[in-house]
Amino acid sequence: MYQHTQVNQPDISGGKSTFPQFFSVRQSARQCGHISISEHFKQWAKLGLTLGKMEEARILVEVGGGLTGSIDFTTATLTAVK
Repeated sequence: MYQHTQVNQPDISGGKSTFPQFFSVRQSARQCGHISISEHFKQWAKLGLTLGKMEEARILVEVGGGLTGSIDFTTATLTAVK
């Protein structure tokens, strides 16, 4: 899990600003499973990575090492809690 600060970069409002980004990077390959962004948020909080006002969340899938692969999102559920 990482935090990176974007400095003077385009932001969600169309301007430029400095803002933190948080990343979770899997260390081992997976064939299938469940992704819970809430669990990522909990782990980030345990590490002291404090979220501010979230503007965007993304799930990025990469295939490395000359391998091929695909992803099929059969279900995506988003629940917003204030």
